[in-house]
Amino acid sequence: MAGLRAHWQMLALAVALFALWQTPVALPLKLLVVLFHELSHGLAAVLTGGAIESLTVTPDQGGLAVTRGGSRFAVLTAGYLGSLLIGLALFAAALRST
Repeated sequence: MAGLRAHWQMLALAVALFALWQTPVALPLKLLVVLFHELSHGLAAVLTGGAIESLTVTPDQGGLAVTRGGSRFAVLTAGYLGSLLIGLALFAAALRST
């Protein structure tokens, strides 16, 4: 029964987030996602022998990771993959805490 309740809570949260996505209420979450995306680029650079020169997240939900060296392929593809993996890890941690 608790599992069913958790599914309904997750569905309600997803619907609320979808409804509020274009409002200022969701801005902190959007900026967090951009931060995870840019950090993933930086982490890929460091893990493949490169370095991070700068990371920037702007209030208009833009971001920029400036890296030097490392695997170009890994750095370029790490943004989406890394933010996905971080999101999955946070989701799994939230499920375990209930």
